[in-house]
Amino acid sequence: MVRINDLTSGVAPESVRYRYLTQGSDQWSDWLIPALSPCPCGWTASGLVPVNDGVENFVVWQAGDEAGNGPVTGPYQRLLADSRPVAFERPLPPSGARGLSFARIGIDVTDGDGSGVDLSTVEYKVDSAGDASTGWVSAGRTGIATRAAVSVAFYLPDGQSTVSWRALDAAKTPVGYSTPSTAEVILPSARVQPPHLILRSPLPGVHYRAGVDIAFDASPTRDADSSVLVFTWSIDGRPRPEHADKIWIQLAPGEHTVTVVVSDGASTDDITVLFVVDEPVAPPGALTGPAALAAFVSFASIVGAALLMRVWVGRARRAVGFPGP
Repeated sequence: MVRINDLTSGVAPESVRYRYLTQGSDQWSDWLIPALSPCPCGWTASGLVPVNDGVENFVVWQAGDEAGNGPVTGPYQRLLADSRPVAFERPLPPSGARGLSFARIGIDVTDGDGSGVDLSTVEYKVDSAGDASTGWVSAGRTGIATRAAVSVAFYLPDGQSTVSWRALDAAKTPVGYSTPSTAEVILPSARVQPPHLILRSPLPGVHYRAGVDIAFDASPTRDADSSVLVFTWSIDGRPRPEHADKIWIQLAPGEHTVTVVVSDGASTDDITVLFVVDEPVAPPGALTGPAALAAFVSFASIVGAALLMRVWVGRARRAVGFPGP
């Protein structure tokens, strides 16, 4: 629609024409006859233009006056056409994302070659497990933009959430909605591998000497999840108070068993080993065992013989008249 006037001779209504160039075309239309209605000092002209969405739509008018001057062509008029709602792309986090935490949500919103996104209308909604929903919440932006990256600080709750966005363009075409995107906040992975118990000492069937500290050593034990490990020791079925990976104990001679159990809090591994503790080593010069018994018998025999000899000598002296000892 345009108003055409001539303050001198007046506008010649039969001379009023218009033509247009639409988005995506390089050819102007023919000159067309508009609808006219009188107005003070001239005419109001209107006509139909089959514009395409975008900003590259143009119309131009021409007219002459009653004095025969013209026709004169006016300046181009740009027509902004916007029949499509805004569009959304590249959600943040990406749809289907899984992670330990997400502290921000966002999306790119665009109106292409339309009238522009009215950023004050951009809203988001988060639907979480258990039918929890934020409802539609403003993203807190203002202004008009052809394209904008919009984001807000928002910690997604544990589990799966669905994030949706909506907005209007400046032409107030129908509301545009994003494709809902999903994101899942997962808990740290549960440990699935038990600890691997390695007992360095004692070894099965090995002999150890009594009176010497025996190392009970499970320090090479490993856990694939780097968990804190707790060790439980039992000697001959009796639990020990220590829970370290290495302890030292002296044991009496004989056969013994040790059982060690390692736990990472979720799973365990255990080993039981049979070993032998021998008699302690005798000090230098000491006699033990059969040799010691033989030496003791021999010494006792000597002492007994000496006592008998003393008794016999005493009796003989008294028999010949010598005084006794």
